Amino acid sequence: MELSRELLFFFSALGAFNGLVIGLYFLLVAKPRAASNYFLGLLLLALSIRIGKSVIYYFNPDLAGIYLQLGISGCLFIGPSLYFYLKSVVNPSNHSFGWKYHYSFLFIAITVVNILYPWDTSQEWYYFFYAIYYIWLGYILLSSWVLRATLIKLVRKNSSMTNMEIWVVSIFIGNLIIWIAYNTTEYTSYIVGALSFSFVFYLLILLLIFTKKKDPGFMSRQVKYGNKKISEEEADLLLSQLKR
Repeated sequence: MELSRELLFFFSALGAFNGLVIGLYFLLVAKPRAASNYFLGLLLLALSIRIGKSVIYYFNPDLAGIYLQLGISGCLFIGPSLYFYLKSVVNPSNHSFGWKYHYSFLFIAITVVNILYPWDTSQEWYYFFYAIYYIWLGYILLSSWVLRATLIKLVRKNSSMTNMEIWVVSIFIGNLIIWIAYNTTEYTSYIVGALSFSFVFYLLILLLIFTKKKDPGFMSRQVKYGNKKISEEEADLLLSQLKR
């Protein structure tokens, strides 16, 4: 492997691995067990599964179809995880998030697709692939509606934003950048999607570090904002749906 390819592999895989670790931390370890932590963990986990598949496939095009199938299937949960994370932080007073219906429907749909249409023998995945990306885009648009007041402040002159507003807008814009990167690979390169995730991921880490230096209670307030509790059974349901 040439040095340039080794560097590409290192930076793209590093982002996916760290995203997976931090995602699992928010899902399984982070306290308190708040809705915002679960959805942020699911968002990172879903992104890492998708990015990990991209990295492996780019450097090993002979990857078995089942892994490609599962990687793209994981992509289906990025959009709802973004939407419900932002909703749990921005609008915590609304306890009827409806996440069970969204995740359950998507889980059942992608399970049926995976069973009936194996990657290696079905050409229908060409259409499923684009359907999944448009579903992701649909949730991005829903997320923009959740953040509409904050996004208006972003474009207005002389409008100050709180640290929390900067954080949620950064999460939203980062997701949009990754979606655009994956949907323009025919003009760039397939690995650009994975590299964009690593780039966005580490920018968010830097933002988090600098924000916590200025405002030590930043993350605890996020949990306070999104403090709707999720039971252990609900948490297990969220995690099992993404694992499948």
